[in-house]
Amino acid sequence: NGGKLVGEGGVQWMFERKVKAEEPGSLEWVAKQDIEIPEKDKEACQKLFEALDENEAVQEIYSNIKLP
Repeated sequence: NGGKLVGEGGVQWMFERKVKAEEPGSLEWVAKQDIEIPEKDKEACQKLFEALDENEAVQEIYSNIKLP
């Protein structure tokens, strides 16, 4: 959807930084509010996240979608 994490029209307001206890000094973005989407859309999002995860250029993936 062309969303950007920061800058004009950014979606940063939907996430907050959290420190991960298992990795000292590391931060991760955690959604402030998870959203429910239809099951067919969850499957499509899961496939998208898997494809992004396989892409070497993608470092991190963040979402506020409730997935199993």
